[in-house]
Amino acid sequence: MAPLPRERVNIEFGGSLTLPAEPDSIGIPLNRVKRWDLDKMQAQSFWKRWSGEYLPQLHKRGCWLSKKDNVKVGSLAILKEDNTPSLKWKMVRITKDHPGDDGIVRVVTITNSDSREFQRPTSKITVLPSVKEEDDAA
Repeated sequence: MAPLPRERVNIEFGGSLTLPAEPDSIGIPLNRVKRWDLDKMQAQSFWKRWSGEYLPQLHKRGCWLSKKDNVKVGSLAILKEDNTPSLKWKMVRITKDHPGDDGIVRVVTITNSDSREFQRPTSKITVLPSVKEEDDAA
């Protein structure tokens, strides 16, 4: 199994940079905020929309319209968890698939960056497109 790719921040600084989670400031009235708070609100709004609109597009649910390929072992994916703060989505690698009686994979075994293995349903992960898949689509 290939190791997960290292983040640029880990290479440059020798470790991960961790900051405490910022409080959600989206509901504050606009006439009560300073410029910095307004910038934070816009960033939080962007990441909330990105995780709510773009990530679900990667996880297509058109299974009843056409035959879809099963997830591939070795693919990178984002683990979808409720209330995950922005930029804290966990990247995992699919290490084993568990097909059902009909041959469709609905549960996979994933490995996180700490080399811990978990079983998760495919509805809780979003497989990231690989370079080869993008080249084939073009």
